[in-house]
Amino acid sequence: MMRQQRLGLVPLFLISLCVPLSLNGADDDATKEESARRLAEMKKTIESVELTIGKEGTDKLIRVDEPIQRWSNPIVHIVDATVFLWTRDGRPAAVSQVAEVTREGVWQEFQSLTTEPLQGKRDGQSYWAPTVAGIKWLRAPT
Repeated sequence: MMRQQRLGLVPLFLISLCVPLSLNGADDDATKEESARRLAEMKKTIESVELTIGKEGTDKLIRVDEPIQRWSNPIVHIVDATVFLWTRDGRPAAVSQVAEVTREGVWQEFQSLTTEPLQGKRDGQSYWAPTVAGIKWLRAPT
């Protein structure tokens, strides 16, 4: 008798496992939509930035359309983050991180990957102009 009661609970148990799985599908869709929305916002933020190289600042760097890296880090409240790359003649010249941080909004940071001066403008206004080279070539010890 006891065995029949236990066997009767098996279908109920299996059904109870399926309900959360079906709900996760809806959550996954919402999560994907939210992720796509955040990526679009980060791209929009970075599209307003123009980087140039050289003392006159006339040589435009080319931004790679898609981020080269994307991640999140809930431990330090980074909801979503991307790294974008700018190139000159196909070689890396600068990188930028755009991160959405809980309760703090959007963070941006830039790093020069060249020995030449860089200038950054956002919507035509000076935005970033590092005063020192981003890299320094050194001789390898022999």
